Amino acid sequence: MGKLPGALSPGRHRQIMERALVLFREEGITSVQDNTWMPMTGWTLHKLRKEGRLTCRFTQWPYGDPGFARLLMKLVPCDGKWLRPGPVKFFADGAFSTRTAWLLDEAYADEKGNFGSPIYKREKMESIVMEAAKRYPHVPELRFRLEHVQLASPEDIKKMKKLGMVACVQPFALYNPKKDITLLGKERARRAYPYRSLYDAGVPVAFGSDIPAEVDFEPLLGIYYAVTRKSKDGADGPLNLTERFTPLEALYCYTMGSAYAEFMEKEKGSLTAGKLADMAVLSDDLTRVPPEKIKDIKVLLTVAGGAIVYERDGFAGVK
Repeated sequence: MGKLPGALSPGRHRQIMERALVLFREEGITSVQDNTWMPMTGWTLHKLRKEGRLTCRFTQWPYGDPGFARLLMKLVPCDGKWLRPGPVKFFADGAFSTRTAWLLDEAYADEKGNFGSPIYKREKMESIVMEAAKRYPHVPELRFRLEHVQLASPEDIKKMKKLGMVACVQPFALYNPKKDITLLGKERARRAYPYRSLYDAGVPVAFGSDIPAEVDFEPLLGIYYAVTRKSKDGADGPLNLTERFTPLEALYCYTMGSAYAEFMEKEKGSLTAGKLADMAVLSDDLTRVPPEKIKDIKVLLTVAGGAIVYERDGFAGVK
C-alpha cells in the first residue's frame, strides 16, 4: 500500500479547499455545514474570506468534545455570515455499510448475531445531551439534530416531533437499494430511510450529502434520490415509494430545511426580500421534467452574497 502521507502542508490544504469551492460553485452550492472542523481548515477559509475568494458560506462544527469546540471558536475567527461555528457532533454508532450501525430489534440479515455496536453507552449519551441542555439555559430553543435517521420506528418519529428534534438526512444513502435489502432483509429495508414519515409527522427535515462518507454530493442528484428512491442508473429500486418526496418538497429540505437546522432560516433558505442573495439558476424546471431526468439538470449560474460566482459556458445570463 505504500507509506501513509504526512499532514497536509498549509499550501496543499489551501489547494484542496479552493478545488472544493470550484466544485460547490458548479453545483449551485452556496452553504455548507461541515463536521470536520479543524484549526487549519478554519484558518484557510478565514484567509480566503479576507482575500474575497470565499464563495460559499461555512458552518463548521467539531465532533466529540465540547471543550475542543470552545477552543476552536477562540482560535479561528468567524464573522457570522461566511464563517460560523456550529454544533458539536457525537457519533452514537457506526454505519450500515460496515455493519457497525447499532440495530436494536434484530441482527443484520447477512451476518447472524451481529447487531452492530454503540460507541457510547446509553447512560453516557444521555448525560452528554443533558449537559448540553443545562449549559445553555438562556437559549430559548435548543435544536437537537439526529443525523441520518436510517431506521426509525413510528414511536421514534413521534418522540422526535414531541422533542422538537431535527432530522438531518442524506438521500444519497438510497444509491443501492439492493444492498440495503441484503443488509437488513426485505421487510426491514422497506422501513429504511423514512423521510416522508418524518416530514408528514411534522419533524423538521434537512437534506445533505454526508460527503466524503458518500461518493456524490450534488443537490440535484440528491433530489433525484429523494423523489425516485432508485439507484443512480435507475436499474435498482425503488425502495418503498410511500417514502418518496415531490421535487418541491425535496428542494425545500435542501434549502429551508437545512437553514432551519443551523438556526439560519431568517437569513437564508428562500428567495425573500431581506435575506441573503444566494441562489442558483437551473437549466430546467425540476417540477416539470420526468423524475428520472432531475439528475441531468445543469446549474447555469450560481450567486453568493449578490455576486455571480459561477456561470456555465454558453449561458447568456443577465449582467
